[in-house]
Amino acid sequence: MPSPVPYRTLRELVQNALLEDILHHRFQPGQRLIEGDLATLYGVSRAPVREAVRALEEQGLLRSVSNKGIVVSHLSPGEIREVYEIRGELEPLATRLAVPRLDDRRLDELERLLRRMDDVLDEPKEWLALNNTFHLMLYQPSGRHRLCGLIAELTNVVELYIRLFLNEPGMLPGIHREHYEILASARRRDAEECADLVRRHLEDSAETIASLAEKAGEA
Repeated sequence: MPSPVPYRTLRELVQNALLEDILHHRFQPGQRLIEGDLATLYGVSRAPVREAVRALEEQGLLRSVSNKGIVVSHLSPGEIREVYEIRGELEPLATRLAVPRLDDRRLDELERLLRRMDDVLDEPKEWLALNNTFHLMLYQPSGRHRLCGLIAELTNVVELYIRLFLNEPGMLPGIHREHYEILASARRRDAEECADLVRRHLEDSAETIASLAEKAGEA
């Protein structure tokens, strides 16, 4: 029997649609968003749009600017580094809590996911979606739903800039190999080593992504 489709409120549907449009550059960093235009675009009233905008503003993807209204956030290199500093504390914590609770079924699912990622190394957007799934699948057995939610929100905040990193020649295979090291330590149930690998995995990306964002801003 198929699993039931999770119910989503109108606000959630609008929020997801707006998030996708931001991540896929339909709306550019710094662009002003007008509530009425968004309501027309998504075919809804202004109320769910207002709620969706507020939720994305709380996540840092949108921000309110004096005399301009709501705009798509543009993170400075320093802000990107700050997001990664926070992720560098939260994700190892989630890993340490999750690894002792990983069963063989979950580990096999993670390995299958990595094999799928092997097949899309030349498709950065597809690889990135699978990458995000891999990390959250690793953290979820921690049982800390709020922690996993914060990690997902922070990942969304920097995803525009992660895409710059993935488009750099030769970057993707190297960062992908680190996932196999993380999985191997998880299979050994070595929570501390796995957490340390996750932290280094984030550190390896952070400075490069911040530097690329800086160059993109100068272009």
